[in-house]
Amino acid sequence: MKRCVNNNYSFSGFWRQWHASLNAWIIRYMYIPLGGRKTQASQGDKRRASFWNVWVIFTFVGLWHDLMWRWLAWAWLNCTFFCLELAVTALGESKACEGWRRSRWWRYILALCGSMNISFLVIANLSIMHGFQGSTEFLLAIFDNQG
Repeated sequence: MKRCVNNNYSFSGFWRQWHASLNAWIIRYMYIPLGGRKTQASQGDKRRASFWNVWVIFTFVGLWHDLMWRWLAWAWLNCTFFCLELAVTALGESKACEGWRRSRWWRYILALCGSMNISFLVIANLSIMHGFQGSTEFLLAIFDNQG
């Protein structure tokens, strides 16, 4: 069993572990009724369903937190990053990347993708804590060389 959100290098892994009881409820009462975990569907149909489910579920979670545009923007920003991870994962598992998976560069590509995922999580969650304007100022203050 994973310890909460420790050692998660993927966007999906983070959100699965962040609020495990809410995640279990969402899987049971939203994801599966929306067509998740279909064993008979083709890989392409499963992927399309996953993209659709991400948008529906994160929109619900954003509205569940509060009826504010800020929360919807947070939800849709998470959807964008989550779908980007799904697309990159599908590409990485495809036959087109078979040669890359055997190369010594593959671990560096995975490390880059993992660090991008963590960066996306920071950006998405800073936006809800400080607002989108405040997040920009916060990040600039971190990387400012003066003082």
